[in-house]
Amino acid sequence: SISEERYRYLSSRLRIGRPKWKLLFQEIGRANQLKRVGVFCCGPKGISKALHTLCNSNPHSGTAFEYNKESFS
Repeated sequence: SISEERYRYLSSRLRIGRPKWKLLFQEIGRANQLKRVGVFCCGPKGISKALHTLCNSNPHSGTAFEYNKESFS
């Protein structure tokens, strides 16, 4: 069924454990050289701080990461 296909696709992209943020930023930077990439975070303070720091750190292949904090209440 369509719903089974959708969930099968989603589950193939899930990973167990903590993200390796620095590695992800490097890969995204290489794939988007000289572009602006928006980073949106709605989560715990620790993750938000880590992402904000990475966005403001040294350029990744000339890619500009723009940090955006979101909160839902």
